[in-house]
Amino acid sequence: MATTVVASTLTVTLTEAVTLNGQNQGASTVVAIGSVGEVLKQIVNVTETKTELLKFASTAGRGQTITSTTKYVRLTNLDDSYNLVVNCIGATDDEFYYIVKPGHSFILSTVSSCMDSESGGVVSSVSLQNLSTISAWCATSAQTVDVEFFVAQS
Repeated sequence: MATTVVASTLTVTLTEAVTLNGQNQGASTVVAIGSVGEVLKQIVNVTETKTELLKFASTAGRGQTITSTTKYVRLTNLDDSYNLVVNCIGATDDEFYYIVKPGHSFILSTVSSCMDSESGGVVSSVSLQNLSTISAWCATSAQTVDVEFFVAQS
């Protein structure tokens, strides 16, 4: 059976609104991401234990999207009190951690050749690798956080 899903354009709008001394200092940025034919959207309740949310590889599967067709990833901390820890692991097991405050989002525009990490010192050259896994957990012991993720791919 042939697919009946017609690819569309995902429009992402980021707006900052602030007025200082009566002057608007905000901005708005709009990006159109074309040929989106699949989305993955879910809300997951995470505890203080590391929870795998997404995997990226050469084939699709449950909770796994294709690296080369992933065009946009958003994780939003839906909690109003506790921080979310996001752990991104690359194809060669390099990893980094990021805190997402309550109500805030973490956005990636690609998962292909997008990350590198160093243990310290001077970085002599950057060697970008694919992102392979995104995990998350609540930063506060004995608490939980709802995290929403949204993935768009062709």
